[in-house]
Amino acid sequence: MKNFFISYTKTDKPWAEWVNWFLQDKGFSTFVQFKDIGWGQNFVVRMDDGLKQADRLITILSPEFLTSGFTKSEWAAVFAKDPDGSKGLLLPIRIKECDLSGLLFPRAYLDLAGLDEAQASKRLADGLAGLHLSPTGPDRIDPRAPFPIA
Repeated sequence: MKNFFISYTKTDKPWAEWVNWFLQDKGFSTFVQFKDIGWGQNFVVRMDDGLKQADRLITILSPEFLTSGFTKSEWAAVFAKDPDGSKGLLLPIRIKECDLSGLLFPRAYLDLAGLDEAQASKRLADGLAGLHLSPTGPDRIDPRAPFPIA
């Protein structure tokens, strides 16, 4: 099992890389497209496998995320397992101003939009502490990802 599946769009890949590195640095395991889906593999099958093996889903929220068909499928699958949010399975991280509506509207999100690296790191660390999770240890530690600049 993995602690987190990180859902993002290609536009927001730098954020996914930074969040992935941050989580691994704290001892958590992740499933994320850029490191877990290899050349020639079936993208849809691997995404399904990744969602099934992850305890929680982190969404990298941006306007692009909200219009992507693939990301909708990912968060909707997890939403169905935890519609009222009481299990904390769907964990949104907002990285850009965006208009949340529908089923995502009432979900509390970590807001990293406009923060510098120190502020974003503290907010993400505080959010992780509030989950009271035990890290499973990453499969490997990816090189430190640079903090995305808005």
